[in-house]
Amino acid sequence: MSFSDVLSDMAAASLGEIKEGAGEIGTFIRESLEEKEASLKELYDAFRGELIDEAGLVRELNRELKVMEVKLLTVRTIKKATAQRAVNAAVDVFRASVKAVL
Repeated sequence: MSFSDVLSDMAAASLGEIKEGAGEIGTFIRESLEEKEASLKELYDAFRGELIDEAGLVRELNRELKVMEVKLLTVRTIKKATAQRAVNAAVDVFRASVKAVL
C-alpha cells in the first residue's frame, strides 16, 4: 500500500464521518424549525384571539429566542463532535496502515 493510498483512505474515512454529522445537523435543524413553527403559530393565535396581551407576547417571543440560542449551541456542539470523529477516523486508518506495514 502506498502512502498516497493511505492518505486517500484517511480522507475517505474522515469524509464519511463528516457526511454522517451533516445529516445529523440537518435533521436537528429541521426538527427544531418545525417545533418553532408550531409554537410561534400558537403564540400568534393566542395573541390574535386576545388570550395574551402584547407584553405576554413579547415575553414569550423572548423565551422562544432563548430556546433557539440553546439550539444553536447544540448545533455547534454537534459540529465539534463531528470534526473530532473525522480526525479520529483518519488517525485510526493511519494507525492500521502503519501496523499492517510493521
